[in-house]
Amino acid sequence: YDQDFLDVGGEFAWRAGAWRIGAGPQFSQSTLGGADFERRLGLDASVLRELGPRTRFEARFVYDSIDALDSQFDFVAGTRRQWRFAVDVAAGAGRLGVSLDRRRVALDYRRRLAPKWSLDGRVAYRSSRFAELSVPREEDLTDVELTGRRDFGGGWLLEARYRHSRNDSTAAGFSYTAGRIS
Repeated sequence: YDQDFLDVGGEFAWRAGAWRIGAGPQFSQSTLGGADFERRLGLDASVLRELGPRTRFEARFVYDSIDALDSQFDFVAGTRRQWRFAVDVAAGAGRLGVSLDRRRVALDYRRRLAPKWSLDGRVAYRSSRFAELSVPREEDLTDVELTGRRDFGGGWLLEARYRHSRNDSTAAGFSYTAGRIS
């Protein structure tokens, strides 16, 4: 079968004291085997707080309203609610959440090429301002990623991924271009 997805979302983020709060709409529509499959319209909301220089707490809530786009897929219709709570600890002397001002947009695409083969693509852009550092800087990161998958069944999956990243920074030591194959 073949399956195609279109995912679009946005986030509005703000600060309330030590808390970073974000919320935004999510939209997804897909086909399955050439037929209209499902449409999801939802909300993603999160709160994040630094607990120390290397530790942060995050709570996230995702709500989706799911519509079947063809009567043969009526079984997928309904709602989904998901909660996630996490405490992240950075290893070594790393610091989490260095950028208090960050904007990100991404576009994902998935195409089923054959019953056991699929191809994913992703383009993402992130703009960051590191105003609280001793040497403040601004960065613009662009990522382009292509992933091919082969499902062998029995839980075995082969995945090949290429990612190209370009980071432009006002501090020359933080500008880079990178390619990664995994």
